[in-house]
Amino acid sequence: DVEIFCIPRSRLDRWRAALAELGMTPIAATVEDADSGPEPPIDLLREVKERRWAAGAPRRMRLGALAMVMAAVALWLPYQAREAQNAALQAEAAAQRQKARAAIALQEQIDGARAHEAQLRALIKGPPTRLSLLAAATRALPDAAFVRRLEIVGDQLRLDGEAAEAAPLIAAIEAAPEFENAAFLSPMIRSADGAERFQIGARIAGRAGGGVSGGGVGGAKEPR
Repeated sequence: DVEIFCIPRSRLDRWRAALAELGMTPIAATVEDADSGPEPPIDLLREVKERRWAAGAPRRMRLGALAMVMAAVALWLPYQAREAQNAALQAEAAAQRQKARAAIALQEQIDGARAHEAQLRALIKGPPTRLSLLAAATRALPDAAFVRRLEIVGDQLRLDGEAAEAAPLIAAIEAAPEFENAAFLSPMIRSADGAERFQIGARIAGRAGGGVSGGGVGGAKEPR
C-alpha cells in the first residue's frame, strides 16, 4: 500500500516564517504517524534544500577556486622569497669581488711604488759615479788647488794637478767620506812659478776592485 500525504505549500511556508521570526531555521519537515511503525519519516523540505544546494553551487565553485589560488600563492611565496634572497646574495658577492679586485690593484700599485723606492735607494747607496767622484774631489781640495787629470781605475782614484802646498791635500782627501787611504804616488815637483805638482792616489770607498771602470776625466779647479 502507498500512503500519500498532502499539505498545502502555503501552510508549510507559514510555519517556516513563524520559525524564522523566532530565530530558528528548520532543517527538515516530516510527517509522523504513530501507526506507521518503523518506516522512516518523510522530509517535506527536501525539495527546498535541493534547490538551495543547486543555487549555492556557483558560490561553492568560486570558494574552491579561491582556495586553490590561495594554496598556489602559499606555495609560490616561499619560492619567491628564496629567489630574492639568492639575488641579494649574488649582488653582495659581486660587490665583494669588485672590492677585492680594487684592493688587489691598489696593492699592486703600492708594491710597484715600493719596488721603485727600493731601486732609488739602491742607486743612492750604490757605488758612486764618476761625476759624483769628481764633485767629491772638487769639494775636498782647497780653492788654490788645480786638477789637471782625474782617473778612475777599478776602486782607485788618481788626481794629477798643482797646488801652492801639496802636503795638506792628503788630509783633505782623507776627510771626504768618498775616499780612503790617500797617498802621494810620486815625489812632488815644484814648477817655475813656485807651485807644487802632485800625483795623489786614493781608494774609492764602497767600490770593489776590478777592471777599469772609467777612463781619465780631465778637470780643473781654478783658484778663487
